[in-house]
Amino acid sequence: MRAPAWLRPVALLCAAYVAIMYVATFVLGGVWHDWDWYALRWLSAKQPPAFSSRVVVFDVRNYDRKNPQYDRRIIAAFLERLRAEHQKPAAVLLDFFFEKGESGRADSATVALGRALDDATRASIQVYATISKPEMLQGALGTVDWTQLRDLDWPNVYDRLSGGVGHTILNLYDDGLFYQTCYRQVAKPDAQGASGGRFDVRALPYLVVQSGERSLPPCDPTLMKIIRVGSHEEFASNGVQEISPEQPLPAGVTLDNKYVVVATLAGDLGPVAGRSNPELVAWAISDLLASPASTYYEPVPHGDMLLVLIVVFSLIALVAFVAVFLLLRRRRVGTLRMTLPWISAAIAAGISIGLFAGLEALLLAFKDIQPQVSLVCLAIVTVAGLSGARAVQILREQMSAIDVAPEESHDHDVFISYAHDELAWVHENVYLPLRAATLPDGRKLNVFFDTASIRVGSAWQERISLSIDGSRFVVPVYSATYFTRPYCRFEIRRAHRKWIAQGENSRCVLPIMRGHPKIDQTVDDIQAISLDDDPNLIAKIVAEIVERLS
Repeated sequence: MRAPAWLRPVALLCAAYVAIMYVATFVLGGVWHDWDWYALRWLSAKQPPAFSSRVVVFDVRNYDRKNPQYDRRIIAAFLERLRAEHQKPAAVLLDFFFEKGESGRADSATVALGRALDDATRASIQVYATISKPEMLQGALGTVDWTQLRDLDWPNVYDRLSGGVGHTILNLYDDGLFYQTCYRQVAKPDAQGASGGRFDVRALPYLVVQSGERSLPPCDPTLMKIIRVGSHEEFASNGVQEISPEQPLPAGVTLDNKYVVVATLAGDLGPVAGRSNPELVAWAISDLLASPASTYYEPVPHGDMLLVLIVVFSLIALVAFVAVFLLLRRRRVGTLRMTLPWISAAIAAGISIGLFAGLEALLLAFKDIQPQVSLVCLAIVTVAGLSGARAVQILREQMSAIDVAPEESHDHDVFISYAHDELAWVHENVYLPLRAATLPDGRKLNVFFDTASIRVGSAWQERISLSIDGSRFVVPVYSATYFTRPYCRFEIRRAHRKWIAQGENSRCVLPIMRGHPKIDQTVDDIQAISLDDDPNLIAKIVAEIVERLS
């Protein structure tokens, strides 16, 4: 079976689309990734940071890294004061690194901290702690040396936490904060230092908010959270308070349903970020509390979400092009006809990119960001451009579908094109009114009304072409069978060529419709009116022809 004529050019355009997107994605991926970063930074700037009123930070005064008992006593006193005052915070985050004592025994400060953690559990106060330091990050994001977990004080501190443990490996990039939401199946040592099983290490802010506000999703180690971070001044002006052994909890402070971060701001300042780790944790919690759903960013230019967006908006661009092109073809554009494909491509690309921008705006309204924009926009422009190229091919095929016969002068005022099963009706209702019309000088209209005799033999195409070209007006009679007849399709396409050549304002083709038949797509830009909608249509056409010939 012979393949349709349109299949080969369409297949070539599809192959061109796939090739362009492949090269852009896998060969030039770094370029698009950089562009996405610029887009991300621009979008992030449109989302103002909001430090949540539910986040309170307590800074341990006079922290001394060489004296770990100092902060343990303060934390123990802080937790005991919470319990004594019957305060119910949503969660307490201890952003400290609790290591084993040198002797292996628990000192008095550690015993006090363990007792306070047990009391907090009985009082239903959820206490969380961090188990890693930012400097544990090695090489590319996601490669972490977890062997230092053996140095942590699991039996006296971490195993007694009512909430759990999480990491605070955070990276501040311009105004965006990124962290891996979960490290899967990390080996946890037991009291003797051997492996005590494996568990998922979640980001501490993500763990705390998800546990308190909504169900915790399965661990996915490939994703990063995007957060819009405010300035250090905005953070400092939002309730950072100091605590000490003399004042473990400031008087009059109410912490019910709040997220409490206990840390040391000066002692936990990262070497690169310029912000203390507790500050970034506080901003992360604020962002998660403000967002109705978490927002992710996959740091490669090709992922499942990106693939869906490319396919969806490529289809949108294609549908938009077809709709715009068919609409514009119905307009009288004159010499702009061959530019219609590119005008349609530009409009379709604009519509599709506008819808994509609307999606981004919608995500921003919900404080989410989908930053992978470059390849989606490229896919839209590519589809629009290739669609325009195909439309140019179609127009040229239509223009050259009928061989141009030698120009010859014919004295026909009107050429009537019709399906022969309509002969009787056309003769009575179209031919006779035209033949009866009289010009002001008394001359009758010269009407070409073929009754099929010339369609026998090989010369009929040339005769019909010359007659159509030599007639001032062509009056096709559309009916239910008109576009099913090969000779009718030949005549109307030749008339369409004449209509284009003389200019669409010439009104040299004046269709009459019986009923509402489906018009061939190649000539649907010629305006046609049904007799059902205007019973006086034939009389109006006769009058217009007489007037214009006069």
